[in-house]
Amino acid sequence: MDPLFYPLDEFYALSQLPLPLVKQVEAGDIPEPYRGLLVHDRDMTPTLERAHGGRIELRVLQHALRENLLSRQIVLALNGGEKAVVFGASRFTWNAFPKRRGR
Repeated sequence: MDPLFYPLDEFYALSQLPLPLVKQVEAGDIPEPYRGLLVHDRDMTPTLERAHGGRIELRVLQHALRENLLSRQIVLALNGGEKAVVFGASRFTWNAFPKRRGR
C-alpha cells in the first residue's frame, strides 16, 4: 500500500495497471489557480462548481466494500457531460458515522 495513492493504488492493482509517477509537493509550491482549487478545508464539489461555472456530477467507476470500509474510484464531471475535472479515489469508514436510532 502506497499511502500517497491509497486507495487508488488498490484499484490500479485490480485493473493490472501501473501507478503513474508522481511527486508530492508542499501546498505553498502549488501555483494559482490550482492552489485555490486544491489547498483548502472546504467541500471539493462546490469549490469545483464555482471554478468551472456549472454543476459537477459524481461518477463511481469502481467500488469495494470490506467490513466497515467503502473505497470508491471516481470521476467528477462538469454538467453531466464528458469533461472530467477530477479523477481519484476516496474511502469512508462506516464506524465513523453515528448509529441510527430505532433500527
